[in-house]
Amino acid sequence: MMISQCLPDHRCVSHDRCLRDDRDAEFLELLGPDCDDLDTDDEIDWVDAAPFRAHLRRLIRETGVGWRTLAALAEVPAATVQRLLLGHPGRPMRQLHPTIAKRLFYLSLDVVRDAAIVPIRPARSRALICWLLSQGWSLDELSQRAGLPGAGLAELADGRSTSCTQLTAATVRAVAQQLSDRATPMTPAAGMELAIAG
Repeated sequence: MMISQCLPDHRCVSHDRCLRDDRDAEFLELLGPDCDDLDTDDEIDWVDAAPFRAHLRRLIRETGVGWRTLAALAEVPAATVQRLLLGHPGRPMRQLHPTIAKRLFYLSLDVVRDAAIVPIRPARSRALICWLLSQGWSLDELSQRAGLPGAGLAELADGRSTSCTQLTAATVRAVAQQLSDRATPMTPAAGMELAIAG
């Protein structure tokens, strides 16, 4: 939990902004994967990216789960998965950090399928949905982007749901990551990014 910049018994001129900044910082902490063990030391033995690219494409094809959601399930940065699948800029990624490779390796078909039924606590998903709602996104828009029922998202947001599946949580996080850099809600655009956002 972030600590407000304002003193407890004092409302500064920019108090509302301080609270907003705290909420935004908390939101950003909830978005990212746990990457504390991603050492960027030059001595790391990077691995061939090609088998992991093929593995991800197979998971997408056989499960119908989008790459952003798979990245969230595997606890790897979405940007890395995007570069792995699509290249940067247009050139295929040749090497992959061994920790990311290991996390992707353990993301099997069974793990993805189990994620659709394994319940977890919904606190993170609730916080992400509430933050997106506070930014002007509607439940209908979030439901459309996530491919999840609006009623289910509403129950998560207002605390009626005491659990959600791992897959739902990963999907909510994937949508939040996608929308986090957009200042105002926009109409979903056509294109591969939205089609595979998961």
